Amino acid sequence: MPVLFSHCIIRSHHFDFKPESPVFLPQSIWPFVQQIKFGGHFSRPDLPWYSVDDFPRGDPEWELYPLRRLTIAQNLGQTIKDALSSMGALHSVVFFLPCAHPDHIWDPNAVPGISWHVLEAVLSTPHLRHVSVDGTLFHPADHLPHHLMLPELARLISFRYEDVDYRPVPRSTSMEKEALLLILGRIHASLERLVLQSDSTPLHAMHLWDWPHLREFELRGERPSFGPHCAPLVAVLGRMPRLRTLSIALSEPAGTEPLPIWPTSFHGDSFEWRDLEELTVTHPRPDDEFYAHLPSAMRRLTLRCWPRYYKHHCKFNEFMHAAGVDWGSPLPLASDILRIICRTDMPYLTCLELEYRADDDDSKLLRYIGSSFSCLAVLRVHRYRATGEKQIPVTQIAQSMKRLTQLRLLMMHLDFPELPDVTAMGGYYVQDEATWPEQARGIQRAFGTIDAAANILASNLAPSLSDICLLFPLWHQLQQWRCFRVVHREDGSRGGYAEFVDSVPIEATIFGFS
Repeated sequence: MPVLFSHCIIRSHHFDFKPESPVFLPQSIWPFVQQIKFGGHFSRPDLPWYSVDDFPRGDPEWELYPLRRLTIAQNLGQTIKDALSSMGALHSVVFFLPCAHPDHIWDPNAVPGISWHVLEAVLSTPHLRHVSVDGTLFHPADHLPHHLMLPELARLISFRYEDVDYRPVPRSTSMEKEALLLILGRIHASLERLVLQSDSTPLHAMHLWDWPHLREFELRGERPSFGPHCAPLVAVLGRMPRLRTLSIALSEPAGTEPLPIWPTSFHGDSFEWRDLEELTVTHPRPDDEFYAHLPSAMRRLTLRCWPRYYKHHCKFNEFMHAAGVDWGSPLPLASDILRIICRTDMPYLTCLELEYRADDDDSKLLRYIGSSFSCLAVLRVHRYRATGEKQIPVTQIAQSMKRLTQLRLLMMHLDFPELPDVTAMGGYYVQDEATWPEQARGIQRAFGTIDAAANILASNLAPSLSDICLLFPLWHQLQQWRCFRVVHREDGSRGGYAEFVDSVPIEATIFGFS
């Protein structure tokens, strides 16, 4: 029994259709429940989807109907609250709300959102330690209850709120911003892990709070605009001295320039993050003071674009337009990345990911990596062609990395001109099937180019190298990498060759598949 009922899933339709008498977990299994996952759209009885035309003129039901519906919503919240408080082993609650099409934004049955009464019931469960929300937190028609009396909240260890990557318009509501301000203001002192959507994150208040136990902070979404009187992001991070993992994965609004985490004009306190081991920053700037303050304990550094730069220039870009987002794609140069990492002292770095456009400092950057990060075991590089570059200097690239004597896994996007369009052989995305034979030949030629590059890398790099993955993005392929196992000489010297394999090395999942 304890194992069988430790993790339970509750579909919202069990109380959507009968909110006045919701179907909940049997009381007999409550002592064994450790995690509950709520899934569904949450058909909301408290939302004002009715109109005056639904009732005859003068009908008293016009006034009574919304009150009855609100009472039902409150009773549902109380039912959940009573149940959760009686589950002594419960430590985690997860909400999964499927996304809906923005054309249905005002249909409460199409757009998900959690009732405040339900959310308050969960957050006030005293023994709860983890809350996670996948999907839109609140409905566009939501508002905080009048005369809100929020009780003491649980001492949460982790709070995670993630929406879809290409979040549709409107992105966040005033209710969402107000609620997160209220919630985070109550739980910040106990949190160890925090994941938030940028457009609803109360950054203007977070730099006023202490985060004494926070070990992991992730900020996702579109970069928010910082007004002239707003504190920079480093003012928030400075209140998180025990961070071990930090991820700032923000897209850039079109027509704007990336902002530094720590502007040179900010002369605040001398911040330190002595425990920081893993850092991800999108669209990095070489004049950002933040990199000069990274600790020597760093183990993993990621400097990349979000979304990937190549996705802005192919079929993948249609996802962004369909979602109503308008993002730019600023891409740093190799010289910019070199300036950044030259400001760091990370002798124990084992994983490094970079995305940039090649320039005159391309080889110098790779040589610096080889000489400065002797412990590097995993290297992922998205290198885009320099302006006017017709051929990729694979041999020069390989020789620039010869000093990486501990490298085991190399993942690269070399932006070969021979790569076909991502829609090649892509089923219904290709209008003229008569072109398929030529497309198939183009894919085979590209395979030949990539296979030759893998062999050059394998023959030039250190004998420690065991796997090579080269990006080959195709719309219809689940796996976007062409992977090779490195076969070395028996005497352990350089000069191995690359053998194609169907599977992706487990370590490759460190950075995902795009």
